[in-house]
Amino acid sequence: LSMISPLGVADARLPQFAWSSDTDTVDDHTAFGTALGAHFKATIQARFADLRAHGQLGQMLQTYNTSAGSALYDGFLKTHERLAPSSIAELRGLAAGAAVPFQQIFLQNIPLEFTDCSAASGLAPPRRPRDDHCSDFQLCDPAGACAVGHNEDNDAVDLNRTALVGARFGARSWTAYTYLGELPSGAFGFNADVAFTLNWVGPTDVVCPGLGRGFVSRALLDAADLDAAVATATQPGQCAGHNFQLMRLGKQPSILNVEAAPRGLYAVRPIGADVFFHANQYQTLVVPQTYGNSSIHRLARAAEILRDAPPTTPEAIAHALGDQQDHAYPIFHDAASHAAGDLSDWTIATALFDLRKATLTVFAGNPRKKDVLATVALNGAFA
Repeated sequence: LSMISPLGVADARLPQFAWSSDTDTVDDHTAFGTALGAHFKATIQARFADLRAHGQLGQMLQTYNTSAGSALYDGFLKTHERLAPSSIAELRGLAAGAAVPFQQIFLQNIPLEFTDCSAASGLAPPRRPRDDHCSDFQLCDPAGACAVGHNEDNDAVDLNRTALVGARFGARSWTAYTYLGELPSGAFGFNADVAFTLNWVGPTDVVCPGLGRGFVSRALLDAADLDAAVATATQPGQCAGHNFQLMRLGKQPSILNVEAAPRGLYAVRPIGADVFFHANQYQTLVVPQTYGNSSIHRLARAAEILRDAPPTTPEAIAHALGDQQDHAYPIFHDAASHAAGDLSDWTIATALFDLRKATLTVFAGNPRKKDVLATVALNGAFA
């Protein structure tokens, strides 16, 4: 086992971690989690202190400390130990390495699921509709650009508490943008064959307990091809739902927009020459759902962009992701947008997957400023 220098990225503003093993056992996953937790111990502890004080984790712990909440937690844990043992091993190692109680680590890896099920069971107040989270412009013109641009939006507590994580287990390796203290990746990632980005969606029907979204996206990092990625994203037994931008890498790249919901419901939309924008509501799959004002506003603003000047290049997609014309709920969130009246959260990072060039570019701040944190080859390697 060894840590190695990942990605060749010299920019210190993008924390990085890489790990390698010649085998792929549960013990290897425990060791990976332990090393990751120890490497970022101080940051993880600081993040979790803020999550307990200001985030959903504090409310989840209050629920967990009741008999009914503890039973719900146990149901979730048993479900994940059965369906995702390697991921649970990573979380147990992460908790040990970071010296954070495992219960807190596990809850933070199922925050929406545990909160929604607590509300459905009458154990906690209903969670408010999310006004925030991520969005994507996507385009795959057979005669032109093939790219996905992604704004990773989340709470202020998560700013500067993420890292680019690379790992190799046996013959397969992957790279993932990771919230520290959580499974890789709740944001975006890739291996040698597939890449993905993620958007929150809010189906009102939930299965309690069920498989958490973070565990589904962790499994996507191991997908051998696009078909396997679709099967992973749409697998039965999920607690809630998610939106996935799934990308096939290689000489003939392609993009699928996948919306999944509980009880085996899903929709797959192939992406072609017409630019498609996705925020935080179902747009293809018809299911009862909840969403906030930010998604409504961003979809409306994106429709204006696609009507007036649809992006046709990766660079134009990055430019569109930096749009702040809607002051209340802009597409890109930063200090400037909040000073102008932004009522939503923060863009943690912007990612641009250029499938023709086989590169991932991560930007610092508004991508219109073209401040590049890293440009990474989409080959699955991290060394």
